[in-house]
Amino acid sequence: MAIRIKDIAEKAGVSSATVSRVLNQDETLKVSPETRARIQDIAQEMNYQKTTPRRKRRLDIGIITWHNHLEESEDNYYQGIRKGVENALNKEGIDPKLFYKTAGFMADVANKHLDGLIAIGKFSHEELRQFQEAADHVVLADSTTSLKGMDSVSVDLYEMTQEVLAHMEKEGARRIGLLCGRETIGLDHQEFIDPRETAFRDYFKDSAAPLPIEVGTYGMKSGYELMKKALEEPERPDAFFVASDYLAMGALRAIAEAGLDCPRDVRLVSVDNLEFTQYSKPRLTSVEIPRHFLGKTAVQLLLERLAGRSISKRVFIQYDIVWRDSFPKRLKK
Repeated sequence: MAIRIKDIAEKAGVSSATVSRVLNQDETLKVSPETRARIQDIAQEMNYQKTTPRRKRRLDIGIITWHNHLEESEDNYYQGIRKGVENALNKEGIDPKLFYKTAGFMADVANKHLDGLIAIGKFSHEELRQFQEAADHVVLADSTTSLKGMDSVSVDLYEMTQEVLAHMEKEGARRIGLLCGRETIGLDHQEFIDPRETAFRDYFKDSAAPLPIEVGTYGMKSGYELMKKALEEPERPDAFFVASDYLAMGALRAIAEAGLDCPRDVRLVSVDNLEFTQYSKPRLTSVEIPRHFLGKTAVQLLLERLAGRSISKRVFIQYDIVWRDSFPKRLKK
């Protein structure tokens, strides 16, 4: 049986605290040299083995983003989420492995067998199943798809869109158009319909006249081209809900080239509230999505899983409309 400090203390006729401090070479302990020597002799006679605390095994945590490196470098939104994840993990003393979505990326992930994986962006169900095989716990950040048992954190884009449209109507918008993008997910490039497009169509499903819905990609060039097309409508909208700030920047140029003024002739509300929206002309009204907080929340969910939580969670974080010049909010009377 292992010898305890308590056993030595009983034989030496001193307290366990005194034995512990002597054996740990505590020179501040006020005890006679004879007592100190007696404790050390008894410990040696009883073959006392000092125990050292076990070092915790280093956690292997991965981050995978649905963009490749170049695509992410041009997308401040997903950069912000990733940085939020990395900062939160670093504060926990965890140095994560970063995977970009490139050819053969799944083989790289599978070869690691991770304690946890945070997947940022949009992935197919097949990709999510592969993530489950590669990691003990998977948390999805800003994903609209999931599998049973997975944790996720995102913004409810459907609810957000319908709320923004209601605000726009309340602020006097009579005819609202939509500029948005469609993307592909998965290895077989399935088309992904953005919840913002679905929410817009549902919100105006009983509208007497069809409203312009222009769909492209999410870049500035696409925003420019989509707005040029929308402005050719016989009944031009007096306001647009634009699904991203990048689209909105291109749209502003098209409005200016058409000889129109924003917000006098056409008003815009966009989404993401990226830093450059404060410096555009006019400054963009945009829906703030707290990207760093979203990433931090994904880490909190993963740490809860690692600590033993077994019930899955789906977290929706709050958003906020930041009113600026492209769609100024009327002053209350």
